[in-house]
Amino acid sequence: MTGLSEYPLRFAACRDLGHAWFYLEWRNGTRAVRCQQCHTERKDTLSSAFRVMKRRYNYPKGYTVSGQLRIEAALEVRARLARLAKTQHIRWAVA
Repeated sequence: MTGLSEYPLRFAACRDLGHAWFYLEWRNGTRAVRCQQCHTERKDTLSSAFRVMKRRYNYPKGYTVSGQLRIEAALEVRARLARLAKTQHIRWAVA
């Protein structure tokens, strides 16, 4: 990705509002969840007191950004979503 103009809105919504997790699996001290919106997967290893001891993420291709682009992404994502909200229903736009 060369710039944020190509950044998918389904990823932008998760960056702005957070992920919409649903359970894939929960057994033997391991909990696996997936985001309904962007399909990021998270795997947590839990203690016997259900505290998160280890957390790993598996992001879909194109989700992650790095360096200066990462800082710009946070600002640009919110600006794009704000503009979109004025003209269309965001839920429709990212579906």
